[in-house]
Amino acid sequence: MTARQKLDALRDSGSGDINEYIEHFDREIAAKEEEILRLESELVRARYNKNDVNFAKRDVDRSIQIETTENDLYQGEQLGLITEALKKAAESSDAHSRRQQVLASLVENNENPGDREEILERLKEVFRQYTSLTAGVRADLEEIGFVIHEDGKHYKLLYRDDARYPFILPKTGSDWRGGLNAFSDLKKRLF
Repeated sequence: MTARQKLDALRDSGSGDINEYIEHFDREIAAKEEEILRLESELVRARYNKNDVNFAKRDVDRSIQIETTENDLYQGEQLGLITEALKKAAESSDAHSRRQQVLASLVENNENPGDREEILERLKEVFRQYTSLTAGVRADLEEIGFVIHEDGKHYKLLYRDDARYPFILPKTGSDWRGGLNAFSDLKKRLF
């Protein structure tokens, strides 16, 4: 029976003994103070045991979520960029260090299922023989995902129609290396 219930029972019985009332109040206050101390102790333990909580979570969820405002321009673009950067960081870390192990694990467990290499191979083939934008070259570029705008003496290529990364292509190629140079520049800009 709680102190409040005992107090109500005492009042209902018609008892006028003030000492009994005080005794019940004191017990109720002591019980609440004890509960406050217990809760404060749990809070302190929780603050200092964050690592224990993280270890427990590790068994349940081993993923990392990274927020972005960008959409992939091709399948697996952002994951591929992240794993590529992590791979370089892992390679430059001290061997057998925790940093190297964590980075290597992230790379190993996040294989890139993206289309980057396939797109780059197709682009290289298109630009290998490029001297001008023929109907075939235009069709290949559009199939890959480029929108082509004519701009005076140049073509402006937009990948997935994203105007933030225009690529300028001359209407007439300069020499046999022009197409591969264009491919190299395009790769650096977009891929």
